[in-house]
Amino acid sequence: MLLVPLRSNEKYRFEMNRQKGIIAFILLLAFTYAKGQDRIITTQRDTIFCKIVSMSLRLVEYEQKGYDQVPVRKSIPRGQVLEFSLGFRSQDSSPEEQVTKPLTPPVTKEQETKPVPLPPTKEQVTKPVRRPPAEEPVTKPIRRPPAEEKVTKPFSVPSSEKQPQEPFERWRIGFQLGGSYLLNSLPGLRHSLQDAGVTLPYQADNFYKPLRKGMAFDIDVHYLLVPSWGIGLRYSLFSSSTQMDYSVRDLGSIMPIYYTANEKEKFYLNYFGPSLLFQQWLNRDRKFRLNEQLSVGYIYFRNEKQFDPYQYVFVNPNTGQKQYNVLNAGSTFSGNIQLSLEYYPSSWISIGANLGIFPATFYSLKVSDNNNTSVVKKLEKGNYLDMSRLDYSLGVRFHF
Repeated sequence: MLLVPLRSNEKYRFEMNRQKGIIAFILLLAFTYAKGQDRIITTQRDTIFCKIVSMSLRLVEYEQKGYDQVPVRKSIPRGQVLEFSLGFRSQDSSPEEQVTKPLTPPVTKEQETKPVPLPPTKEQVTKPVRRPPAEEPVTKPIRRPPAEEKVTKPFSVPSSEKQPQEPFERWRIGFQLGGSYLLNSLPGLRHSLQDAGVTLPYQADNFYKPLRKGMAFDIDVHYLLVPSWGIGLRYSLFSSSTQMDYSVRDLGSIMPIYYTANEKEKFYLNYFGPSLLFQQWLNRDRKFRLNEQLSVGYIYFRNEKQFDPYQYVFVNPNTGQKQYNVLNAGSTFSGNIQLSLEYYPSSWISIGANLGIFPATFYSLKVSDNNNTSVVKKLEKGNYLDMSRLDYSLGVRFHF
């Protein structure tokens, strides 16, 4: 009676021990499988067992086996990843199975002074690191960088920083010498000479033709604010002269009486004003340059007349005295536009050809003679004195 219960108890214990062994083997196998897998914990506290393939600032790519044991690649945004952990990685694993490190933001000046941590060794990667309970766990949550921060490419210059400016010569001093031509034919002066008794028209025309052609001399000083333009001052002088003998009829005589008069006349135009300079290189070798000058200023006119006292001279109608020397003077606003083509044999000197125009119209003149009498003569409309001229010259300029 006692042997039957003993045999049944041994059989029961054997069955229990076998079930416990099967359960322990299954748990051990599951633990080993879980330990060899990577793990991703989402922001919704969901756990994904997978194999992490790569990570970037935007996505985390991983693989999971489907129903037919075929690897299926998937991805999840970094913003939805709360934390992750990497399982065991064998040394013979292919490069595709290695996890790429996320891109790091650019290093600031404060971070450059801090010591750079050394990369972990193979033993530290394969072996778990034991830390005190008070310290942080091995796996840290991934924080998405703020949207305002921008990742700058290596060797890129921030847009806020200005490129260093290439040094250039700031000062520019130029001297120009050439010819000038009055655009107006001076009809008012020719008519006044005919009214004085010069009866032959060609004599008045021949007398004022040389006065329309003269010589021009210019000086300009500029300071360049940038390589392409600068500010400065400009001075210009125009001069022309003529001398001629012509016949004059005595208007006070009833009988036609003619006298010979000798007259010498000179024109002077002095201009002074501020100026703007613009310049551009025409080739990569920086040998040829195109310049433009724009100026607004004041111009002064001076007309000197001298008569031979031993020949016929005119009489001042206001005083009745003979006029041996007569001076006409006036001033008005004017300007200048000039175009120059320069050649640079060296960086500190240039040679150029210049073409410019000076508009000037006088509405009144101050007339003085050798008797110290002066009268302001207002010119009538249609007889304004137009002294606009065209300059053509060669110049040399120094740069430093």
